[in-house]
Amino acid sequence: MENGFSQDDYERLLIIGENNVVVGEIVHFKIRTPYTREIGYWLFDENFRGRGYVSEAVQLLADHLFRSRPINRIEIIASSENDGSKRVAEKAGFRFEGVLRQYVFMGGKYHDSCVYSLLRDEWGGKKVDSENSLAS
Repeated sequence: MENGFSQDDYERLLIIGENNVVVGEIVHFKIRTPYTREIGYWLFDENFRGRGYVSEAVQLLADHLFRSRPINRIEIIASSENDGSKRVAEKAGFRFEGVLRQYVFMGGKYHDSCVYSLLRDEWGGKKVDSENSLAS
């Protein structure tokens, strides 16, 4: 993929918004088995929230991963306190699986995380228009 940092088990891509402004980044990496990837994402500025940039990037990346790799599962781990991140996962077709209790230690205390997944059978070869979107 272009505009990213790539290694065999980790790839980082920029999320480009209107007027070619870099609004965030999205990453994917291998977890537990060679058939599972995790996706993570960040916006660089709160002013870009609610515009669909991250949701579109997740859909495009999931599409790319299922088309180009022999994987069966993609996961997203979101803070239980981050409603926006949970909405991104759901909007991209990921299913809520459960809560990892006290999974992350941050700010002097433990926080729960929510697990979302998308399986190859659920994805079904959805086509996402990537003409003017995340570089592929």
